Amino acid sequence: MENNYIKTQAIVLEHIVYGENSVILNVFTKELGIVGIFIKNVNAMKSMIEFNVLSISDFTLKKGNQFYYLVDYDLENSNYNLRNNYRSELFSLVVVDLIKSIFYNESCNDKVYALIAKTVVFLGKYTDNQYDIINAFILKLVSYLGYQPNMYYNNTHNVFYLDGGFIESESDSYHIDDLNSKYMIYLMRSKYEDIVDKKYDYVDKKMILKILIKYTMYNFGIDYLGSLNYIEYL
Repeated sequence: MENNYIKTQAIVLEHIVYGENSVILNVFTKELGIVGIFIKNVNAMKSMIEFNVLSISDFTLKKGNQFYYLVDYDLENSNYNLRNNYRSELFSLVVVDLIKSIFYNESCNDKVYALIAKTVVFLGKYTDNQYDIINAFILKLVSYLGYQPNMYYNNTHNVFYLDGGFIESESDSYHIDDLNSKYMIYLMRSKYEDIVDKKYDYVDKKMILKILIKYTMYNFGIDYLGSLNYIEYL
């Protein structure tokens, strides 16, 4: 294929209507990180449902000056279940918010892309475990990118610090009891397939999610994350 063409799999992050018959897709690709795809004639496409947020497709693109232009695509997974209810949509927002805030237009390695693609599939399929999946996702994501928190906690003094995990520092910290500490450790070390088969009674999953988002913001220098404000509605 010519140098200004590329074939890549990508996860849709944003769907922006442009004019009367055009769309801009911001997508997260395996090879290029986040790129914009300009679609000139939407009405000629197979179905716009396939371009919804967090759908996954194989794209053929032509490189332009500001955007890539869509040549062809083949839907891999619509992840339609993520649009079935309000809670699923909010978890989707957390995923998109984190990707956009961390990666910008940087390239991405295959391991991180595979984690994100697997996460959105599991979020849509296992609706009863969405807290567990999103918490595990954040722990694994930050670990893959070089910010793995220290998880060797002292069960007599469980304090989680924003710049290192269960290790004393000068950063802001949160007291987490033994049960919630073990929950975090299990999520980071376990596969999604095992996580969704396990029950987590009496764990404060919303509290853990808030802490992990703040941990991510601290370590990646993120000043604002809109999805943090919506967690209260989960």
